[in-house]
Amino acid sequence: MKLLIAYLFLTVAACSGGADNEADVSYAADAGTAELKAEQSPAPDAAVADGPVAVSERQIIRTGEISFETNSAAKTRQQIEKASAELGAYLADESTSSYGDRTEYRVVLRVPANNFNALLERISASAPKLDSRSISSQDVTEEFIDVQARLQSKKELEARYRELLKKAVKVEELVAIERELATLRGEIESIEGRLRYLTNQVSLSTLTVVYYERSTTATSYGFELMQSLKSGWQLLLDFLLLLSKLWPFFLIGGGSLLVVRRFRRHKNQG
Repeated sequence: MKLLIAYLFLTVAACSGGADNEADVSYAADAGTAELKAEQSPAPDAAVADGPVAVSERQIIRTGEISFETNSAAKTRQQIEKASAELGAYLADESTSSYGDRTEYRVVLRVPANNFNALLERISASAPKLDSRSISSQDVTEEFIDVQARLQSKKELEARYRELLKKAVKVEELVAIERELATLRGEIESIEGRLRYLTNQVSLSTLTVVYYERSTTATSYGFELMQSLKSGWQLLLDFLLLLSKLWPFFLIGGGSLLVVRRFRRHKNQG
C-alpha cells in the first residue's frame, strides 16, 4: 500500500513537469517492510532547484549566405573545397540550376563555429564582386538552459521510479510503474534529441554559397536568336488562332459587302 502511494506521488510529480520542490523519495527497512519517507530536499548531485543549469558561454546559432558571379565555376569550386578542407568544414548540400545563359551553383557548408568568419572571408575574397552577403545570429542560451534543466529533472524522476520498481511486489504496481517509466523514457529521448540538435547547430555554423557563371557572348547571342525565332513563331500561331475565332464576323462582313455592291449595281442600271 505504501509503495502504491509512493507511485501515485511520483506520477503527480511527473505530470507537473517542473524541477522545483520535488519530493526526494527514500526507503528505510524496518522489521522487513519498506517505509516510504518523503523529504522536501534536492536529490544528490542535482542542480539547485530554483536556479538554471550553468552554461559557461552564450549559445549562438550563426548562419550566413553570400552570392556572386564567377568567370570560372570550376575554379571557384576548387577554392571553396580548399578553404573548407583547411578550416574543417564539410559539404552538407549542393544543387545546380540553369536560367537561360546563366548556370547557378548553390553549396551549403557546415563549419566549426570558431572558423565561421574565416571561411566567410576566404570565400568572399575569392569573388570578383559580391552580389549579396548576409549574416544572422540566434541566441538560444535560454532554451539551451531550459532543455538541460528539464532533461536533468526527468532523469532524476526516472531514477526514483526505478527505485520504486525494485521495491514493487504486486503485479499491478509493477505494470503501473513500468508504464510510467516507458512514458518518461520517451520524454527523455525527445528532450535529448532537442539538446543534440541545439548543440549541433551551435557548434557548427551554416554558410550558404551561391555562385553563378554566364555563358560566352556568342552562345548568348545564339540563345537570344533562338528565343526570338520561337517567340515570332508563337506570335504567328496566336494570330492564326485569333483569325479562326473571328470567322463569323468575316462571313457577315463579306455577305454585307456583297449585298451593298449588288444594290449599287442595280441602282446604276435603273
